[in-house]
Amino acid sequence: MKSKAVTGGLSKSIYFKIIAVLITVSFLYLISIAAIYRYCNWYFQNVFTDNSAVLGNQITRNVESTLKTVEQRSFTALELSNKLGSSLDRVNKSGGVGLETGIFYTQLNNALDSCFAGSLRINWMSVVDLNNRVCITRNSKKTPPDSAFILELASRYGNRVRTNYGSIIWVHGSDSIYFMRSVFNKNTLRFSGYFIAEVELSVLDSVFADLDFKKLGNFVIYDEEGIALYATNEVPERFKSLYDTSGPDSDYKYTSVLYDISYNHLKLVHYINLEEKNRQFYGAFRLYMWLGGVVIIFVFLFSFAVLGNTAKNLLYLLEYLDEIAGGNFDAGCPVQTEDEIGVIAGYARKMAKKIELLLKQAAEAEKLKQQSQYQLLQARYNTLQSQVNPHFLFNILQSINGIAQIHGDSTVSELICRLASFFRCNLNRTYRFCRLMEELDYIDNYLALNQGIYGDRLNVIYTIEGGIEKAYIPTHIMQPIIENSLVHGMENKIGTCTIEINIISRSDILIIQMSDDGEGIPKERLETLLLEPKSVEKRIGLFNVNERIQLLYGKEYGLSIESEYKKGTKVTISLPLRFSEAI
Repeated sequence: MKSKAVTGGLSKSIYFKIIAVLITVSFLYLISIAAIYRYCNWYFQNVFTDNSAVLGNQITRNVESTLKTVEQRSFTALELSNKLGSSLDRVNKSGGVGLETGIFYTQLNNALDSCFAGSLRINWMSVVDLNNRVCITRNSKKTPPDSAFILELASRYGNRVRTNYGSIIWVHGSDSIYFMRSVFNKNTLRFSGYFIAEVELSVLDSVFADLDFKKLGNFVIYDEEGIALYATNEVPERFKSLYDTSGPDSDYKYTSVLYDISYNHLKLVHYINLEEKNRQFYGAFRLYMWLGGVVIIFVFLFSFAVLGNTAKNLLYLLEYLDEIAGGNFDAGCPVQTEDEIGVIAGYARKMAKKIELLLKQAAEAEKLKQQSQYQLLQARYNTLQSQVNPHFLFNILQSINGIAQIHGDSTVSELICRLASFFRCNLNRTYRFCRLMEELDYIDNYLALNQGIYGDRLNVIYTIEGGIEKAYIPTHIMQPIIENSLVHGMENKIGTCTIEINIISRSDILIIQMSDDGEGIPKERLETLLLEPKSVEKRIGLFNVNERIQLLYGKEYGLSIESEYKKGTKVTISLPLRFSEAI
């Protein structure tokens, strides 16, 4: 079976790289086209903004001048007050009923006709009195709206023109624009009613006459509410309302400039369709894209034609090297070319034969080395474990205990019994492993023996995590450390010495910590405690325990010592957490 290195590695190193380079070039090519397109948009936007500054300001002045002309020619505040104010007052005072009201209403209608007579491009005029009665006059071109529509205009926009004498408002219509202002009595300046007129959109055509909208863009005039009042072309969705640009058109499709018309809070927007401007370059863009595509395809085919055979030979060579890496030194290499790849294949065949010979020699040497190391480790372990084996002391202690009992000295007898129990454990515990609770019993007996000697000077604290008492550990690994605490930590200290034994587990590691607040260890001596001693007599101790653990489990386990002189010492043993004797 071919490995992943053979099946996928070369494709990623030769063919894949060729394809990746071509894809990258194509991607950069497309990015360049997009960048050119965006640059054209940016260029047109800047040119449009620069040109619009002069044209837009001129258009705003012309719009303002034209609408003022319409107002001053047909319905100025003074003229409306002179012609309509007195008639509206009489209608308002009549209460809206009776023959007198009809006469006053006829007079109002005649006055309105006199206003309409001199007006140009006005479809109809109307007045609304204080009793919400409508009087209307019109030309013969267009049918005026009903009274309900005119009353709706008066109700909707009346407050805007009623507050100040002379205030006006221009409002959008479907195909026209509406003019509205309040009528006041010329003598008392008291509000009498509303004047509303419909003006043809054509009054603004002269403002935009002789403009080339394809080159210069289009214009939209908005009323005070931000609704399109007049447009030089069909208004796109996003420009129908000045304050709502959430239409479907993209932000990059149009560019626009906003101008304020000081007259009646109107606004002018000058916009241009960038897509239409860019269409003149579409032919060049298409030619550029076709030429780039043809060049990329040619480079693609040429690359595979030139590098295809090289890639195939590299694939064969890689398969051969993979066979060698898998141990098949008899595999054949089909590459027989005389180029650099063929030279590499020849050296690879020579290398395979030498590697096969060296592996055979190394395997034989490793086998002999392992046998020697096993015998050496077994001998060292037996030597280390046999160093604590006091048979003769046990027999002597039994005799001393008998003498103490004859003389009636119970304290000496108890201490002798504990000491004998301690040495009996040494005699019986000849196996390499024991349960943690057995080691703790052994340590407890040892400490009880020392408490009988030291009395109140020795204090022992146990902290054992639950559930780990049955874990297996090497025998006799805690007693040498406790002995060091007593001999080197306690004897030189005045007062009580506390020994703490803390046993916990972390993941699959058993941690045994033994600390004391005794004399501590000088720094220069601390650095040599775990080094191999120069004489055999000094091997029983920390070095003994550390070496036993590392012989059994490896260098990642063993002892670590922390000590501060005159303050105390902490020894930590790390072991694998196992509940069987198997190593």
